[in-house]
Amino acid sequence: MKDIVVYGLGGLGRKIAKELKVREEAYHFHIIAFIDKQYLNNQCEFNVLQPKELHNLKYDYILITSEKWFEDISKELQSEYSISKEKIIHLKQLISEERYYCNLCDLKVPFMLDSGIESPAFSKRKIIGGGIREKCICPICGGNDRERWLEYVLNNKIDIFNKKGTVLHFAPEKRIEKNFRSNKNMVYITADIEAGRADRVEDITHINFPDKYFDYIICNHVLEHIKDEKQAFMELKRCIKEDGKVIFSVPICWEIDTYENDSVETDEDRLIEYGQKDHVRLYGRDLKERLAQFGFSADYYQVKNVLPEEEIATMRLIPEDTIWILSL
Repeated sequence: MKDIVVYGLGGLGRKIAKELKVREEAYHFHIIAFIDKQYLNNQCEFNVLQPKELHNLKYDYILITSEKWFEDISKELQSEYSISKEKIIHLKQLISEERYYCNLCDLKVPFMLDSGIESPAFSKRKIIGGGIREKCICPICGGNDRERWLEYVLNNKIDIFNKKGTVLHFAPEKRIEKNFRSNKNMVYITADIEAGRADRVEDITHINFPDKYFDYIICNHVLEHIKDEKQAFMELKRCIKEDGKVIFSVPICWEIDTYENDSVETDEDRLIEYGQKDHVRLYGRDLKERLAQFGFSADYYQVKNVLPEEEIATMRLIPEDTIWILSL
C-alpha cells in the first residue's frame, strides 16, 4: 500500500481526486493529503494543505493531477521544496490499467470522469449532448465525449488536419485547436464572442470577413445560444467558399421537432425548457429540413452509424451524438 499526496485541486484535479478516493483499496494506495496553493480548507471539500507543509508528511509519491502543468509544478517542487524527482508522478504511473481510450491525447486511461449540468429538461426528454454525462471526461487531457467525437470526424472522415485551406473556428476546443496549429499549410483563425478566448472577437451573426473566404467554418455547440438563428446561418453561408464546409453540432432531441418558445425569457425558464440557462432553443429531428430552408445541403456523421459498439464503449461516446456537415 503506497501513501500518496495529491497535488492540484482545480476543476479537473478535484474530479480526479474524488475518483481516486473511491479507488484507494482497489488499486492499493492511500491518499494521506491534498495539496493546492490556491485553496484554503473552507473553499474545498477536502482537507487542503499548502506545499510548504509537505515536509511534515511521510509519503511515497506526490501525484500531480494536471498534465498541462505537470512539468512546471514538478520543477517547483524540486527547486523550492527539495522534493526528489523520483517521488513525483502522474496518473498513468499510479494506475496502469488501460480501460478507456482518449483520441485527443492518444492515451489509454483507467477511468473517465463525470460531467454536465442537471436540468428538468433532461428528465422530460432525451437530449443528446447535454445533461449529466457519466464517464465522459479524460483524466489526462480533460477532453470530453463530444470533443473526442469532433476530433474523430475531423481526423478520420474529413482528414482536415492534413489539408490546405482557411479555417474559422468559433468557440475553439483547446485540444482540437492544438492539432490545427500544428498544420503549417492551413490558415487557422479562432473566434469567440468574448474577448481573450480566441484570436478574434467575432459575432457569428456579423462575421467580419469577406464573402466566400473560408474553406471550413467550425462551430461546435454554439448555435443553440444564438437568438437570431437565420442571420447566423446567412453569415455562415456568405463566408464559406462554394466548395467549402460548415461543420457543427448542437444539443438535439431526436424525439421532437425543434422547440422554440418566445415566452421563455428568464434564465430559470430556459433551464427548464431547453436544458441550459443560456440556450434559446432545443434542436430536434427536423434539423436537416431546417438547414435546407437556410440554403444548405446537410449530411451528418452519427457515432452509432460509424463506430462499432466496442469502440464506442472504449471511447465513452454517446451513440446518437452527431456532427453535421453543411455544403452550399
